[in-house]
Amino acid sequence: MLDLQGLSMGEAIKEYLLTMGEGYAYGFWKLWRQLKPRSNYASVHRYFWLLKEIPLIVYVRSEPGENRFNRRLYSVVSGMETSVAWKDPVRALYPRRRPPYKH
Repeated sequence: MLDLQGLSMGEAIKEYLLTMGEGYAYGFWKLWRQLKPRSNYASVHRYFWLLKEIPLIVYVRSEPGENRFNRRLYSVVSGMETSVAWKDPVRALYPRRRPPYKH
C-alpha cells in the first residue's frame, strides 16, 4: 500500500499516479479514505478536475468500470512531477489577485 501519510491530497494523487502509472479518481479515493475516513468522493473528483486544468495530469483512456460508468484514467504530465502546484492546486489555478485583507 502507498504511504500517503502527511501528504496533501494533491501530493497524494501524484504519488498514486506515479506508483500506478495511470489511475482514476475512485481508485484513489478508496485508498485515501483509509487515511482520511471523513473524506468524500466529490472532493477527490474535484481535485482530479483541478489537476487536469492546471495541467498536472492528463486524460489517458477510459475502461469499463464496475458499474455502468467507464473509468477515466489519468497520468502525470511528463516534466510536472516536481511542480509546486501539487501542494496546493486550488491556489495554483486561482491565485490571489490582491493582498489578503488586514483585520
